[in-house]
Amino acid sequence: MGRTARRTYELSEVSIVPSRRTRSSQDVSTAWQLDAYRFEIPVIAHPTDALVSPEFAIELGRLGGLGVLNGEGLIGRHADVQGKVAQLVEAATKEPEPSAAIRLLQELHAAPLNPDLLGSAVARIREAGVTTAVRVSPQNAQALTPVRRGWVAAELAMASGDGRAAVRHATEAVRLARAMVRPSARHRVKSDVVLAAALCSAGDIERARAVAEASLGDAGRLGLLPLRWALACLLIDIGSVTFQPRKLLEIRDICAGEIRHAGATWRSA
Repeated sequence: MGRTARRTYELSEVSIVPSRRTRSSQDVSTAWQLDAYRFEIPVIAHPTDALVSPEFAIELGRLGGLGVLNGEGLIGRHADVQGKVAQLVEAATKEPEPSAAIRLLQELHAAPLNPDLLGSAVARIREAGVTTAVRVSPQNAQALTPVRRGWVAAELAMASGDGRAAVRHATEAVRLARAMVRPSARHRVKSDVVLAAALCSAGDIERARAVAEASLGDAGRLGLLPLRWALACLLIDIGSVTFQPRKLLEIRDICAGEIRHAGATWRSA
C-alpha cells in the first residue's frame, strides 16, 4: 500500500535507567504527530474497559497523550457502567476461580450495542477539547462508522476501475459527514478529497476540480496537512482555475516538509 508504520512498545518493553548525563525537559521534545493530530507525549492507552473511560481519556488527553475508547465494550452497551464494573469486581472477589467473573463479563458483553450510549461517551471526550479516538472492529464498522465505510467503498471502487460506483459511495460519505449530529471538520474535508478523486476516476474533471478547489482552503485552515497535500497534488494533475501551478507546487512541498519535520517518514511515489 506504500505506507509505513512506527514501532510501538508496551510498558513491559520499556526500561528507564540512570545516566551520568541528563536533559532538561525544556531542551527536548517528546511530541509526535498522527496525521493532523499532535500529541505532547508518546503514550496511547489500550482500548479496554479496564483502563479507558471517558474521564480517563479526557485526563490523558489533557496531559498530552491519547486515550482510545473501546466502542464495543461496556460503555457502548450499558448506561450504568460503573455499576456493572462493581458487579464484576464483586464476582471476582467472591470466587477464587475466574470462571464466575468471566461468565458475568460474557453476559454483559452479550447486550446489544447502543449507538446513543457510545455517542454520548464520545461527545463527553470531544467536548473536553482533547483528541477523540474510538476502537471498533471491522464487523461493526458499517454501523458505527458509516462515513469511513463510504471512503473505503469508494477507494475500492476506484481501485477496480468502477468510477460510477466510486462517485456513488463518495457522495454518500459527503452526505453523512455533513449530517453528523456532532460535525467533524476532518470527516467533511476527507469526504471531499475522496469525492474529488472519485470524480476524476469517473472522468468528471470539472466537478472534481470544483470540489478540490473548494476544499483546499479548508484543509489549510484546519491544519490537515496530508489532506491539503493530496488536494494540491490532484489539482496539479488536473489543473486549477483558482490556483496557479507554482502556488500548488509550493503548497505540496510545504505540506511534505512539515510532515517530515513532525517526524513522519515521507516517501514519494
